[in-house]
Amino acid sequence: MFCSYHSNLVFIMTSYQTVALVFCLCAFAVAQVQSFCPCVYDTHPDGEPGCRVYGEFAGDVIPWYRANETCADALNLTIRPFGHTALWSACPYTNGTGHNVDALVNYVRTNTEPFVMETRLRFPQFFVDDGNNGTKLVDEIVTEQGTFLDCVNRTSFCWSQIKIYFQTQPLQMNPICEDLHYRQKITLSNEQLTVRKLLCENTKAIEGCELSQEQIMHEGKLHGDESCEAYSIPADPSLVPDAELCDLVAPASSSSSVFLRRAPLFVMFVSQLML
Repeated sequence: MFCSYHSNLVFIMTSYQTVALVFCLCAFAVAQVQSFCPCVYDTHPDGEPGCRVYGEFAGDVIPWYRANETCADALNLTIRPFGHTALWSACPYTNGTGHNVDALVNYVRTNTEPFVMETRLRFPQFFVDDGNNGTKLVDEIVTEQGTFLDCVNRTSFCWSQIKIYFQTQPLQMNPICEDLHYRQKITLSNEQLTVRKLLCENTKAIEGCELSQEQIMHEGKLHGDESCEAYSIPADPSLVPDAELCDLVAPASSSSSVFLRRAPLFVMFVSQLML
């Protein structure tokens, strides 16, 4: 009887210890995951200084440093729809809140990128296709007061009227800002993949890229020979921490010795040992 009771007690204690151990390991894994929050690109780079760009490399998920604008410019990257300053001065928030009509209209007026052309054509009362892969102002704009503005000979008056329209119809700015931020987010994410590949191919120090270069060199030595293409592989989204569940914390050092292992597999392995 005593032996039976004792063995049950040991079994219960062992079970609790197993659960506790697995719980601790899970907590440790989550702590590792949440120690570096993923970059979300919906704010100015200064707004998420400690974020990381998660990528797969040699079987591991690495929280790469996010290369800043200085680094990207030094590498002569031009894949961004527009500069950071231009976007966040016009649309500081993705939903259009706090938009700056003057900044956005001036940008749309002075640039001819494809996405600008698409934005213009959303407003056929102001713009038409010019038949040459571009747009132009309509010949005339009719104001709310019924006045006709000659946009062929007096373009400045028409652009002033466009500003007035957005100032009096602020909700029209929201989808524009949402679209611009979405485009910027995609290209900024792809830009980081390109930056790591280029830094792998460069052997000289590049201004503004010091942390990224140091990390790339470290991971290269740690994992052996890998092609430069291997540095430009994004991580599976299911292995990236949820940005909403962690705080952005600036890295404590430039060391890249902490990287994200596939925690679920590790915990599963330990659990099997306890069976």
